[in-house]
Amino acid sequence: MMVKEWTLLEGIRDSEFKFEVGYLSSLLATLRIEPEIQARIKALQSTDLDIQKILSMDATKRKTDFQVSEDGILKFRGRLCVPNDAKLKEEILNESGYSQARGKVPNVSTSEGVALQARWTVAPLEIPEWKWEHITMDFVMGLPRSQRGHDSIWVIVDRLTKLAHFLAVRKDFEMDMYAELYMRQIVHLHGVPVTIMSDRDPKFTATFWKSLQMAMGTKL
Repeated sequence: MMVKEWTLLEGIRDSEFKFEVGYLSSLLATLRIEPEIQARIKALQSTDLDIQKILSMDATKRKTDFQVSEDGILKFRGRLCVPNDAKLKEEILNESGYSQARGKVPNVSTSEGVALQARWTVAPLEIPEWKWEHITMDFVMGLPRSQRGHDSIWVIVDRLTKLAHFLAVRKDFEMDMYAELYMRQIVHLHGVPVTIMSDRDPKFTATFWKSLQMAMGTKL
């Protein structure tokens, strides 16, 4: 490919246009150019309370990570601040190659592209006041099976101190087994948590919480 042609393609890519090709016949096609989703982000930023709060701040008091572009769009370290709008977020993920129906995760290059262009605005988590009252949990799965049959690691982290426990588990454990393990390894050392956060299915967290209450002989 000639250098000029490559430069032109690079310029088109950086212009943030969306291209759609509609075939009129086997030999003829039309090219339609539409403004990128950036226009919708700008429109929805005007109704997002968190974003408007930042925009209303005096420039000298605003964190240096936030910048306002010439056309009035709030950015964070050069990335677009995406309003807290579920439909808009889904649209951006779909544009990046994510398919919820297929459960497909974007490839690395696509994910990095979205990360460079956009930043979700979310409500910040409150800082815990006491250790081991607010925890997070996740799993490292797909590990080689140990002599005792464990193939996963259950990671439980205290949000305040960042101390963590790494518990050997199996992916086929029933929920009451997780609750019993948590009672034996965590509760007797740190007490009962006030909140549990996880990026797993919300059903997992809810079911685990119920199982933990049953293990303690209490009712929700």
